[in-house]
Amino acid sequence: MLGYRIINCNGSDCSTEFYNDCFELWHTVWSDTLLEVAQLENMSSDQFLVNDNAGVITWNEKPISLFLFNQMNMSYLTNYRRSYILNYPQEILEKASEEHSSIFTFSNLTVHPNFRKSNPFLKLSISALQFASACKIYELSKSTLLLAITRNSKNVHRLAEDHGATTLQSNLPLFTNEPSDCIAIYKDKLKQSSNDNILTHVNHWFNEKLDIPLKIAM
Repeated sequence: MLGYRIINCNGSDCSTEFYNDCFELWHTVWSDTLLEVAQLENMSSDQFLVNDNAGVITWNEKPISLFLFNQMNMSYLTNYRRSYILNYPQEILEKASEEHSSIFTFSNLTVHPNFRKSNPFLKLSISALQFASACKIYELSKSTLLLAITRNSKNVHRLAEDHGATTLQSNLPLFTNEPSDCIAIYKDKLKQSSNDNILTHVNHWFNEKLDIPLKIAM
């Protein structure tokens, strides 16, 4: 059975076993990715820890997908020097911070290999479900702008377009062997998933589980 959790990236609000399972999923998938696209070996845990939270899809209470996010108060100068945010073009970040006091960052969409497009367990895309869930978290947050850098080879930019995204800059040099875009979803342009099956899951998780919206508000 599918489920959803939001955890702190420092592991302070869940069991050690669940936290380690989430980290291992993230580290395995992204180690393989960075070795393939950037020839980077021995990836550290810094990218995981620099984010505040992870949204986690579970199958029988085990993590099968996650993404990392922050709700950044742009009046705090420390947020401009986070290692992840330094990947964004400076002019985009400056304009965003002038117009939005709180920015929601989406990164590191991660799906277990057994639950990707050809998974035999579910008749839906886990990556699309995860992006829709991320957009629901953003909708419930105080942030008025979502920023992300998409891996176009994995069609993450298409997932973003389904939710009303605008491309701010194309072909960023984030990965050496594949194009990446910087996208924005403005709160007043945010769209729900066009897939009824995905929308049913998201609404069930976020309308009926009171602890999820309460955690986002914190």
